[in-house]
Amino acid sequence: MRVLEHLEPKPVFRFFEDLTQIPRSSRDTKAVSDFCVRFARQRGLRCHQDGLNNVVIYAPATPGYEAAPTVILQGHLDMVAVAEPDSAVDPAAQPLDVQTDGAYISARGTSLGGDDGIAVAMALAVLDDPSIPHPALEAVFTVDEEIGMDGARGLDGSLLSGRILLNIDSEDEGVLTVGCAGGATAAVTLPVMRAPAEGVCCTLRVQGLQGGHSGVEIHKGRANANILLGRVLDALQHQLPLRLVCVTGGSKDNAIALQAEASLTLDAQAFAEAAQTVRACMDAFRKEYAAADPGVELTLTQTGLAADALRAEDTARVIRALMLMPNGVAAMSMDIPGLVQTSSNLGILRTEADCVRATVSVRSSVGSQKQLLLARLRALAETLGGTLNVSGDYPAWEYRRDSALRDRMARIWQEQTGSAPKIEVIHAGLECGLFSGKLPGLDAVSFGPDLIDIHTTKEKMSVASVQRIWRYLLAVLADMRG
Repeated sequence: MRVLEHLEPKPVFRFFEDLTQIPRSSRDTKAVSDFCVRFARQRGLRCHQDGLNNVVIYAPATPGYEAAPTVILQGHLDMVAVAEPDSAVDPAAQPLDVQTDGAYISARGTSLGGDDGIAVAMALAVLDDPSIPHPALEAVFTVDEEIGMDGARGLDGSLLSGRILLNIDSEDEGVLTVGCAGGATAAVTLPVMRAPAEGVCCTLRVQGLQGGHSGVEIHKGRANANILLGRVLDALQHQLPLRLVCVTGGSKDNAIALQAEASLTLDAQAFAEAAQTVRACMDAFRKEYAAADPGVELTLTQTGLAADALRAEDTARVIRALMLMPNGVAAMSMDIPGLVQTSSNLGILRTEADCVRATVSVRSSVGSQKQLLLARLRALAETLGGTLNVSGDYPAWEYRRDSALRDRMARIWQEQTGSAPKIEVIHAGLECGLFSGKLPGLDAVSFGPDLIDIHTTKEKMSVASVQRIWRYLLAVLADMRG
């Protein structure tokens, strides 16, 4: 039974609900890519699916728009699939349990994937309705945007003739985004060895945090569970002997870590003292983050007798890495008030058989500062006997002083709403930078409806905002004839 069928615009919400029933986390996009290909073939539209699962669907101009320049509609197919610990749905493998109260759409216990399923749904709705006036269209659906924009990076630019790009991958209605930071994913790997251990094994947990998008919300002062875990471990090791068994935290490099935990060994007689230290840390963190993350919770529980653990020297190296890891806002823009210029986010912490790996999302709108953060991470890794691997490097999308598309879209927004849109450059990454590098002379703008708490289990999408952005998209396409 369809949940969203009573919502307007019906075609947009029908396609969006279809997408929520297809697991489409990053690196698992074949099914949703094939869905788009079937859509095109069923309607007799030319399409191209590449080896990465990117899809391009071509639609001819409607009558009266044959002489208008081709427009690219663009969004990404993958989503950040996260779930509450007790969720009945695994969003990486199962259809989402979509719900709506008429005002907002969300998914029970998981993220929703409005980022960027709503872009795909809107583009399909345009392509599906021959009565909608528009120039020739190239609908581009990329993959793996959330893990480094690998789809856009690998897309063959010769597939596209358009030089006007409407990117529907922004989360604030009334905002036209015209530039963004560049970024990269950096993995610090520390080799470790294990040895027999004595005492009791305990589990230290950090939870109760809000998390969020490491680009959009890095400036909000929210706590990172991986960083808090390192601080507690550092406080413990300076009071009593301990050895780590493993550390783990976060789920995505571009999401502020919601929870983290460490398994560690202690002398049985030291547990009460350790628990007191953990409580003191929790009290301190609640004061530090009273405004941004008041729900921070730390727990220390005994889980049994110790068997083996990391050597003492490896334990110390891992804790030093967590204490020294750059995290959060590194620099604010001197040119654009309020814009985060450079940041890093320790998104994922994992322990493997012979190493501990910390994965960091690095962003900057200044190329040299991005390289500086990567150099600092490399210096940290090498100082502690580890290595750094950099992947998913993508360029910044530079602001254009002269943009006919920006001016057109600002005028139409003013006409529709009676107020001027906000024109901004953002710290989060967008694929427009990669497209600009592939398509010389590209004029691009990113926009979208209100999406709240993306990349978290609290994600929700405003129905009324989708309705207004849909009308806006149709008006922009209709205006392209002149």
